[in-house]
Parts: sequence; structure tokens; C-alpha cells
Amino acid sequence: MRKSLVAATTVLAFAVLATACGGDVSSPGPQRPPSSVTAAEGDHNERDVTFVRQLVPHLSEVRDLAKLVPSRSTNPAVRDLAARIGRSQNPDMQQLMRWLFMWGVEYVPETDNKAIQQLQQVDDAQFDRMWTQMTVDRHERAIAVAKAELENGRNPAVRQFARKIVDTRQAEIVEMRKLMRS
Repeated sequence: MRKSLVAATTVLAFAVLATACGGDVSSPGPQRPPSSVTAAEGDHNERDVTFVRQLVPHLSEVRDLAKLVPSRSTNPAVRDLAARIGRSQNPDMQQLMRWLFMWGVEYVPETDNKAIQQLQQVDDAQFDRMWTQMTVDRHERAIAVAKAELENGRNPAVRQFARKIVDTRQAEIVEMRKLMRS
């Protein structure tokens, strides 16, 4: 019974996130990992699970923050950066949810809209600076979580994903700090 509940909850969470990411979930597919899953993809430890579970809400929040930029910012550099960041979150979130599903890990999406509410309340003159600082803060937290995965994670694919998170987020932070100085 418990495994069925875990599988159903994970499928539901995947469907919710895939829909939010623009994916097609008209058929959630099998409730077992595909047979093409390699041993390396399936082999994981608690650190791998913790990393994935911590990163999903981060990516979701960063994506939602990026969605606010086109209607609020007039700075082409901020708009371009937000568009790139927003696009990168969806495939990453889908990959994370696939791992949770493969591992039979229950995941219920959490939503915290405080940052979005704060950004919606600032005037346009303050928006770019506040959005950039909020995104830098979230990227720094993602890097810390990814570094913990690199130190203690077992799954090679998840560790490679963590390395990508560190590299891309550090590059985006450099870009955002330049924007804040200009």
C-alpha cells in the first residue's frame, strides 16, 4: 500500500511540475522506471535524494521569478538573462522529477510565493536590482546544495548534474553582479 501511495504521489507531483513546465502529461506513462535505466542511474544514496528534493523547489522559484521580468523590466540585459534562466529550469526540473520517480521517492511540491509577492510590490525602478539580488541569493543556495552533493553523493549522473548546477549558477552570478554594478 505504501509503495502504491509513494508512486501515485510521485506521478502526481511529476504531472504537476511537467504541466507547470509546459510538458505534455496527458498520459503519465508506466509507474515503473523504464527498462533503459542503467544501474548507475538507479544507484543512489540519501545525499542524492536530499539534493534532488532541495533543488526542485529552488528551480521552480527561480523560474517563477524569471517569469516576472518581461512585464516589469525595461533593461534588455536583465530581460535576456531572465529568459535564459527561465528556459533552463524546465528541463532541469523534469530531470530531477524523473530521478525521484525512478527511486520511488515521494515528493510533494512546496510553494512559497513570498519572493514573488515582494517583487510584485516594488516599483519598476527597484525591480531589476531586487530581482537580480533575489536570484543571486537563490543561486548561491543552489551552489551550496550542489557542492554537498559533490562531496557526499553516490549517483554519477546526479553528481554530474550537481557539477553543472555549480558551473552554470556561478557564471550567472558573475553576470548578475556585473548588471548590479552598471
